[in-house]
Amino acid sequence: MSKQDAIRTAAYHKFVELAPKRLAGEFGAIDKYLAKGNTGFRIKGVCQYLCDTFGLTMPQTSPHYNFALQVCRGTLKSATLPARPELCVGLGRPLDKLGGRKPNNAKVAPAEAAAPAGDQAAAPAAVLGAAAVEAQVVAVEEAAAASTEVAVEQQAATETAAELVNVKRKKDDALVLEQVTREVAEAAIETAKKKKQAALVIA
Repeated sequence: MSKQDAIRTAAYHKFVELAPKRLAGEFGAIDKYLAKGNTGFRIKGVCQYLCDTFGLTMPQTSPHYNFALQVCRGTLKSATLPARPELCVGLGRPLDKLGGRKPNNAKVAPAEAAAPAGDQAAAPAAVLGAAAVEAQVVAVEEAAAASTEVAVEQQAATETAAELVNVKRKKDDALVLEQVTREVAEAAIETAKKKKQAALVIA
């Protein structure tokens, strides 16, 4: 397993570990879209962990976080990492933040204006507008997922089952990583040595 694969696997396990805390509001206030909690979960939780463990910069963590999100959602299949869609509730950008061009309602406006107030004759135009919005939302979500899926699809399809181990601090046996592959464990140990942090061992 390459270092990149090891980081992605670690990102997935940390995502699964911290997701219940996000839903409980531990990473920030819970609003309509969980937006504040989502930001704290992504930046302070998963991404900061990858920075500390593997020496990455914050921008370098983005594809690894996206990999974990797609696998958990079930939109990216993995032979060894199970989908956990229940942990992804509320994740994703709210509809009013998706960006892109707004649907053009100019063509349906005359029909709506011609119909008396409360007349059901305006209903087809309203339905058409709603369908356009829904189609736009689907297109944006698919485009967002595609960048990650294309990059990792081949490697995710060829993953094989691996022994899962724990990593502890040598001096006090404190658990640092739980149920990760040996490659992830060895990468974390090596990073700790380079950064002159507390020695880690495989348990």
